[in-house]
Amino acid sequence: NIEGTHIKNLFLRDKKRRCYLVVAEENATIDIKSLKPILGAQGSLSFANTDLLWEVLGVRQGSVSPLALINDPENRIEKVLIDKKLTKAELLNPHPLRSDMTLTMRSQNLLTYMRHFGHEVEVVDF
Repeated sequence: NIEGTHIKNLFLRDKKRRCYLVVAEENATIDIKSLKPILGAQGSLSFANTDLLWEVLGVRQGSVSPLALINDPENRIEKVLIDKKLTKAELLNPHPLRSDMTLTMRSQNLLTYMRHFGHEVEVVDF
């Protein structure tokens, strides 16, 4: 019962092990195949395994969050996609690197945060 829009995050990789983060409204339906041209991915996209997730973002499965970009100083995440609906929401509720907690923040602050760490963020309409 927290005020704001809840989000879900997909940590994806392509066949060359390039990594991508997709941030969407929690109930959004995302066709992963349709993301390939938007991301410029090579080969098919799939969910990254737990080892790669820990290596790149320093979080466990179920705790993927755009806030974990702080743990990617080498910018191994090639691109971040964020749902256009989220940029129009006033408040968003990401996990603060743990799935048992939630943080509420303004959507524009989340965009600023992600870009601050040098990540390319593209707004898309899911």
